[in-house]
Amino acid sequence: MQCYINHPVEHTHSREFVCVYKRLTAKFIFADRHEGSMQATPTENQCRELIDHVRDVVYTLSPEGVIMSLNPAFETFTGWMRAAWIGRPLRELIHPDDLPLKLQKFQGTLGGAALPLIECRILTRSGEYKVVECLETREGTNDRVVGVLGIARDITDRRRAEQTLRESEQQFRQVVENIREVFWMSDSSKEMMLYISPGYQEIWGRTCESLYASPRSWLDWIYPDDQRRIFEASHTKQMDGSYNEEYRIVRPDGSIRWIHDRAFPIRDDFGTVYRIAGIAEDITERKILQDKVRDSKQALGSLAVRLQTIREDERTRISLDLHDQLGQALVTSKFYLQWMDQALSAGNFSHVLPVWQSRLKAVIQEMDMTLAAVQKICFDLRPAELDQLGLGPALERQVQEFASRTGISCETEVHVDDRRMTTEQATALFRVLQEALTNIARHAAATHVDVHLTEENGQARLQVQDDGIGIQESKIHDENSLGLLGMRERLRPLNGQLHIAVSQGKGTTLVVLLPLST
Repeated sequence: MQCYINHPVEHTHSREFVCVYKRLTAKFIFADRHEGSMQATPTENQCRELIDHVRDVVYTLSPEGVIMSLNPAFETFTGWMRAAWIGRPLRELIHPDDLPLKLQKFQGTLGGAALPLIECRILTRSGEYKVVECLETREGTNDRVVGVLGIARDITDRRRAEQTLRESEQQFRQVVENIREVFWMSDSSKEMMLYISPGYQEIWGRTCESLYASPRSWLDWIYPDDQRRIFEASHTKQMDGSYNEEYRIVRPDGSIRWIHDRAFPIRDDFGTVYRIAGIAEDITERKILQDKVRDSKQALGSLAVRLQTIREDERTRISLDLHDQLGQALVTSKFYLQWMDQALSAGNFSHVLPVWQSRLKAVIQEMDMTLAAVQKICFDLRPAELDQLGLGPALERQVQEFASRTGISCETEVHVDDRRMTTEQATALFRVLQEALTNIARHAAATHVDVHLTEENGQARLQVQDDGIGIQESKIHDENSLGLLGMRERLRPLNGQLHIAVSQGKGTTLVVLLPLST
C-alpha cells in the first residue's frame, strides 16, 4: 500500500519541513514504484507540486497535536474548508473510539519512534466517518522538535469491501459446513487442498486434516474397480469443466458408499485455471432404491409373464374340460336322441319302449354329469358362494375340494363378519388361499392343513398352516418366487400384509392381515 505525505498550507512551509517531506516522498513514493531502487531526491518545487496534486491528505501537527497545515486533498476528502481546521486540535476529527491509540502513536512519533501505519476514522462534513491509513514522522531535530508530518489515505472502500468479503466468507462457511454434501477446493495441480467441508468426515469416515496433509489420499479410498477411471477423469475432465462422475469408496469400517462428484475450474482474469472446486454427495440410498426399482421391474415383468402363462393354462384347461366333459356328454345325448327320433319315424313303439326308457335314463345321467361339470368349471373361475353366501362358505368349499382332490386332511375355522368386507377384499383373501393351497399341494409334502379366518383389531386374519417340509428362508423374499410375489401384489392395493413363518421339518405358517372396512 502506497502512502503519501502532502505539503502544508503555503504560509507554513519551511525549508526544514520540505526536506523532511522530500525524505518521505523518496521513501514511500519512489521506493514503492521502483521496489528497492531509490531514485534521486526530488527538488523542493517538485515536492510542492506533488503535494498540491496528490489525492492523499498531507498535514502537519504541532507538538501539542494542533493542525498546522493541510493540503487541498483535505477539502475533497472531508468536505471541510482547510481554513476552518487550521489551528484546531486533530483530536476533534478523530473518532472517539480511535482517539486513545492515535494519541499514543502521536506521542511515540514525537519521541522519534519509527512506527508502522495505523488506521483511524476521520469525521467528514456530512457527519459520517471515513477510514484512513496514516503514516507520520517527526519534524525537526533531536534538539528541536517542530512537530509531526503526516499522510492519510482514504481506505474506506477497501475496508467496506473487506467487510463484505468477510461476511460473504462467513455466509459461505455457514452454508458449506452445514450441508450434507462435501464442498472441496484445490489448486490446479491438485497438490494442495485449499478447503474441504466437514461433510468429508461424515461420508468418507476420515478426518479433514488427513486430506489437508495428503491431498491425493481421497483417491486411495476409491473402490479398486473405479480407481483408474476416476484418477484419469480428475486430471483431465476437472480442468475443462466436464467432470461429472459416480464412483464407490471404501470407508474405514469396510462399508461401501456411492459418490456423485462434480467439479469445475476457477479462472483468473487472464483465463488461466488456478483452482478447482467441486461438490461430492453420498448417493448410496438412491443407488439402493434404483436397484430395488430395477429388480421390482424385472420381478413384475416375470410376474406378468407368469400371469399370462397362467391365463393361457387356465384357458387350455377350461377348453379341455368343456371338450372332454361337456362335449362328450352332449355328443352322447345327441346320439340317443337321434336314435329315438329314428325309432319314432318307424312307427313301431311296442318293442322299443323298454330301450327308450333305458336311453332316457342315460341321457338324464349325462345331463346330471354335464351340470356338475359346468358347476365345477364355474366354481374354478369364481365360486358362486363368494358372491351369494360370502367368503366363509366359499373358503370352506375350496378347502373341501382341495382335501378331496389331494387326500390331505384339512380343518377349517371361519369367524368373520362378511358385511364389513368389500368384494375386492373377499376376492383377494379367496385367491390368496387358492394360491397357498396350490403351493402346499406342489411343494410341501404335507399330510394336514389348518385354515383359520378370524377378525382381530379391525383386521381380517387368514392363517394357513401345514405340517410339511417347510419353505426355505431364501425363497420367502426371492423375487423369483412368483407365487408369493403374486400374493403380495394382490394384497398391496388393499394395504394388506403377508407374513410367513417357517419351522424346518415342521411345516409353514402363512398369515394374511387385511384391514376391514369400518
